[in-house]
Amino acid sequence: MFGFISDIFSSKKSSTQAIYRSDENESASSDELTGVAKYLNAHSAVTRGPSSVDKYLQGQVQRSSVAKYVTRQAIAAKQANKTSADAKGVTGVAKYLANNVDAKPVKSGVSKYLATRKVTTVSSVSKYMLKRALEAKNKPEVVRNKPTSVAQYLEDRPKHTTSSVAKYLAKKVSAAKQVAVEAIDEVAEPVVTLTGVERYLKQHAS
Repeated sequence: MFGFISDIFSSKKSSTQAIYRSDENESASSDELTGVAKYLNAHSAVTRGPSSVDKYLQGQVQRSSVAKYVTRQAIAAKQANKTSADAKGVTGVAKYLANNVDAKPVKSGVSKYLATRKVTTVSSVSKYMLKRALEAKNKPEVVRNKPTSVAQYLEDRPKHTTSSVAKYLAKKVSAAKQVAVEAIDEVAEPVVTLTGVERYLKQHAS
């Protein structure tokens, strides 16, 4: 009986010691937590919003769904074109073009420029030059006789143009000669006094 009682007291003592130790551990662990750890523990239960990575992935999913929708629409349109072409009984070339409607080459800037470029009209100067060139081409060749040595000399000889001073001097010389001739004639003729009638007849005779 004494052994049973001692066992009861020993079990109570051990349980009391265990409770005391657990209380000590809890108090020690609570004291060891810093302010940052307490803040994080207090806000750990708060629901966090989606991060930038999550938002990006959601956007990619939405874009992929849109791309799939567009692809399905394109395939449906192509099949509809093919069906309408088969119903009309078009040729193989038309079927190929209908099936490859999306694969048509896009014209470049140079191709568009060449396609829309207007033909420049020929100007009047260009027409005149072209006309002169055709006339010169179709003009018969003129055979020229070889000039003689005298003609060649006269042609090569420089031509002197008479200046106004030379003309004036030549005129003065001619006038002086005329005066001298008249003076000689007056000296040679005898001085005869003419009457009024003779002067009248002489003036009318000349």
